[in-house]
Amino acid sequence: MAPRPMRLLRARARFTSLVRRPAGRRGVPILIALLVAFSAILSSAHTGFLRPDGGRALAACPSFQALVNAAPTGGTIVVPPCTYHETVTISKRLTVNATGAVIDGDNVRGKGLEIKANDVTVNGLTVQRIKNGAHEGAVHATSISRFTFRDGVVRDSATVCIVLGGGSGFRILSSRFTNCGQEGYFLNNVTDSLFRGNKIDHNNMKLAFTDAEQGGGKTMASARITFDRNEVSYNRGPGIWFDNSVVDVAATNNRVHHNDEDGIFFEISNGARIAGNSVWANGFANPRWAYGAGITISSSDNAEVDHNTVAWNARGISVISQGRGPQPHNGIAVYANTVISQTADKVAGWYDDHGGTLYAAGNGNSGWSGRYWIGVSEPSSYRFEWAGDRSTVASYNSTPGEQDAVNLTAAKRDAALLAAGIPVGTMPTVVPPAPASAPKIALRGSVGATAPVRISWAPVGGSIGYRLQYQRSGGSWKTVTLPSPTQTSVDMALDAGHSYIFRLRMKLPASIWSNWAYSSVVKFT
Repeated sequence: MAPRPMRLLRARARFTSLVRRPAGRRGVPILIALLVAFSAILSSAHTGFLRPDGGRALAACPSFQALVNAAPTGGTIVVPPCTYHETVTISKRLTVNATGAVIDGDNVRGKGLEIKANDVTVNGLTVQRIKNGAHEGAVHATSISRFTFRDGVVRDSATVCIVLGGGSGFRILSSRFTNCGQEGYFLNNVTDSLFRGNKIDHNNMKLAFTDAEQGGGKTMASARITFDRNEVSYNRGPGIWFDNSVVDVAATNNRVHHNDEDGIFFEISNGARIAGNSVWANGFANPRWAYGAGITISSSDNAEVDHNTVAWNARGISVISQGRGPQPHNGIAVYANTVISQTADKVAGWYDDHGGTLYAAGNGNSGWSGRYWIGVSEPSSYRFEWAGDRSTVASYNSTPGEQDAVNLTAAKRDAALLAAGIPVGTMPTVVPPAPASAPKIALRGSVGATAPVRISWAPVGGSIGYRLQYQRSGGSWKTVTLPSPTQTSVDMALDAGHSYIFRLRMKLPASIWSNWAYSSVVKFT
């Protein structure tokens, strides 16, 4: 048996002597008070039980909210490591050090951490399993300013990991936002704020959101927002997305990879610096026209895209002008980027589908000093674009959209990839995740020699077809012929007495097939 700490032994000795001392009527209240005090020493939320190693451990979690309420305005509190099954609201200027503390919504509470005061800092906190609604963050801070969230984790919640709105001076630092049902972050009407050193990954994995906003996250109607040195990856949607009336933002030195849609997306906005980023393996879930690029500037003005390494994406760098947003989509400069593509499909270009003024000399749109490695020999159609298809670097160099560009050797390609921290060599296999909805098997009538069933699944946005297969009693997989490529149900007769399992995958543009989604095993007797 490990020796007991002397502090605990002495405390128990003093307590024993007090208990054994004869107590008259006046001694009873004193004894009771001592009992209560000693109990508090042993189980206080701030001290806890003494461990054999001399450290302290909590007997039970205190109330996180009670600790906040008891703190003086402008003070600092230390929240003990524990899992707190409660919603916490901070309505005063406060610093909260919460390393090891977890707010758990248990998938029933609609709010996790809500900030309702200026100048709040929260360090080291995890917030998880919040059943939040549309545009409500598991961490939620709106109509306030100067909120800092550092070294935290927000995860496994119904919609958005963190929502910031209607304020300025937000600092989101060295934290992780992962596995939220819609997106990692949402910013609206925010100014002068910073996301730095965060990991934003694996959001919208069930494809519950496919139309308006989803994926890594979205910033809208905001100004002077900087995303720097973040890793944004494996999100079902765009990676870093600025959309609609965003002004003077920056995306610098980020690592953006394996997102379903565009890696860095600047849309219907004015003023951006996108520089020094490593961007790879994005856009394969739904590449259409010039979308699905590593970096996309869409119907926007005054964007500077430079010194990025963009590799192995469905498209390379796209500047798009469409009939939406304020015209004329001018002041865009794309220069000194390295773009690497295996397919030669829209590697880089300026794309206009509405007869606008993207190519007008007075608009000041231009590019220069691009470096390209393309796995298909020149010439090839739709390689580059400026006022039409450009099939070679020389042809592209003859336009304002690119000047002084060069083709790289394989050795220089690999050196550029290595310098950017991107996998070296030929294009890695990029397989989109399986459909979120596995095949469902429903019995349609009585079972005799066969069982009449209907196999169905939910449609997936961006899919251009499906493949359904079944396995009978552990045999080989066999393909089911669908009435049409986009059919989402089929009727079959299954042999009674045998077990069946079905699997489904979806076909995406460019003939890319997803992973398989598997049904449960069924057997009809």
